[in-house]
Amino acid sequence: MVNRWADKQLKNWEAALISLEAGWHQFNQATRGLPDALDAGMPISSVEKTYPLNWDKVWEAIASNQIRGPQSYQLWEWWFQGQTLKHRLQQLRILTQDYIEETHHWARQATEFWLGFDQGKTGCRTSYIENTHKPLVVTPPTPYQKGEILGWHYATVKQQVQERLECCSLDTCQLFTWG
Repeated sequence: MVNRWADKQLKNWEAALISLEAGWHQFNQATRGLPDALDAGMPISSVEKTYPLNWDKVWEAIASNQIRGPQSYQLWEWWFQGQTLKHRLQQLRILTQDYIEETHHWARQATEFWLGFDQGKTGCRTSYIENTHKPLVVTPPTPYQKGEILGWHYATVKQQVQERLECCSLDTCQLFTWG
């Protein structure tokens, strides 16, 4: 049985994932060579002149993450934290592939998956306010729970990519739209 709604959800999801990857790539382009410059002892004032970042936002992000130490260390640590996004994006790709292979061809399960996905996104957004945790999963997870996990991880990665792009130049940040 064909589930056109699930097909549409999958296409929208794949477009959103491509947008996330493009945002992460843009952040990497803007900060290319930054760790090498810091390792070489480049003064922070020179780093700020060399890299096209919104430095007020960068230092604000560093302060909000409570990174301590000399400024060069803080900047290096902030950059390194951004590099973990590559692995998180790969995890999203793996979860997507699992969905395509195991669930998408079953109309009812695909519907449950995308309902869980929407709940996971919503739960992640509200949990920052309510200070709750990510969804709990039983073994083996249901399609709904798999969708909830993907939605949760998508929302957290999206937030992190957006925060990184806000630290890029204003022009770069305004280029992106999100699914």
